[in-house]
Amino acid sequence: MARQKKILQQLALPIALNLGLLAYLLLFHPSSWWWLPADNIAVTDLPAKVVQFVQFVALAYLIARVIWFIHGKAQAQADRRVVPKLALHIIVILIYVVLALAGMNYVFKQPLETFLAATGVLGFVVGLALRGLVSDLFCGIALALDSSIQSGDWLQFQHKGRDYKAQFIEFNWRLTALVDGDGIGILIPNSEFSMVTVVNLTRPTNVAWHSAKVQLDISVDQERVLTVLQNVANKAVSDGIINASPAPTARISAINDGLITFTTAFTLAPEKFNLTPINHLLKNSLKFLKVAGISVVSINHQSQVIQQDHEASPESSEQVEARTRARAISMLPFFFFLSPDELKLIGQMTASRKVGKNAPIFNAGDAGESMFVVLEGGFEVMIEVDGKPQAVASLWPGDFFGEMSLFTGAPRSATIVARDNSIVLEIGKETVAGLFQRNQSFAETVADVIDARLRANAAKIDASKNTQQATPVATSSVFNAIKSFFKL
Repeated sequence: MARQKKILQQLALPIALNLGLLAYLLLFHPSSWWWLPADNIAVTDLPAKVVQFVQFVALAYLIARVIWFIHGKAQAQADRRVVPKLALHIIVILIYVVLALAGMNYVFKQPLETFLAATGVLGFVVGLALRGLVSDLFCGIALALDSSIQSGDWLQFQHKGRDYKAQFIEFNWRLTALVDGDGIGILIPNSEFSMVTVVNLTRPTNVAWHSAKVQLDISVDQERVLTVLQNVANKAVSDGIINASPAPTARISAINDGLITFTTAFTLAPEKFNLTPINHLLKNSLKFLKVAGISVVSINHQSQVIQQDHEASPESSEQVEARTRARAISMLPFFFFLSPDELKLIGQMTASRKVGKNAPIFNAGDAGESMFVVLEGGFEVMIEVDGKPQAVASLWPGDFFGEMSLFTGAPRSATIVARDNSIVLEIGKETVAGLFQRNQSFAETVADVIDARLRANAAKIDASKNTQQATPVATSSVFNAIKSFFKL
């Protein structure tokens, strides 16, 4: 019913106009009720001739509305190819011109040759005056007739030194209309767009490749960097930022001026692309590289810093590793307030540990007096749900776990299994015991952080069990447990 009403609304005016003109002629000029009067009757009444001529225009109007109505129906069906609007505009104009010329010839007995000659001269003059507009018009016609770009396609191109990724809307009389990923409209003259090399990201497949690039000094361990960057890509997949298939890959793409360019290639549906995936990859690349102890400062800059400190002696490999561990520890919320000297001391008292793929670092219920920080690789947090192990969280470089055992001596609450070959930093009880003795407020800071972690972990466990009632968290006893465990 609604569809029939819409049809009547779109066609009502042109139908009524044609019927009204016909009714006028039938009532007041019955001998000339259609375009061609009888041969033996000369129509000398000017109003009748005007109405007859208007009938031609009204018929063109009706045909044009029918064409646009059919186009609207086809546009509503996503699986059907739609004729470009510019082509329809041209068709409609041709219909108006043909029927207007026919009206001039049949009603006013004007020879078409004279009219065409006059319009030809006028068209030549106008064409010279509006060369750019005419060029845009004909380029738009040629582009509209090319089926390789259709409305809704995502395109990648460069125009006047600027790179664009935008969704194509339409070719109109003068401009190519597009919209970028932020919803900003882009208008480019058709003559300029026709000269651009365009990559259609939507066809033949609706998956487009993108990349995020990081430049590091040539002295870095390339294999370690590739492993870290691949882990960054895996996290982006886990977070639903990029496609899992085709799988993202990290590779070396260039070596120039002592710098290696590492590229992480990934795919997205064209309509989902914006700066978020690249920002996610770059941000985590910096984080994971720093946690792994891989310098993101060029060797030239490092040399300048070293040259300014003439008294500094070269660091040993053990000192470099200790500094890396101290940097990782400084990122933990428990140790934000520590001084550089205290962080350096903790870095010297801790050690890194390698864990093989699929190996548990500890099991639920195990006793323990240490916590761990993920330096490279990743882990899955496993708990028992209905007698079966279930992953409830993923851990990535910079994440930590086991803090309840370190600070309260509580047994391990979950099983932690390595997702890949991984490296962790282990912090033992004796490492932090001195911090509690020197700073009494340290226990309160740790208790607050653990309280927040317990609530977050309880929420994840409830979600994995599909329970409606929140698991109670005994946070009031954390501070007392810390004091008792460290005999404060």
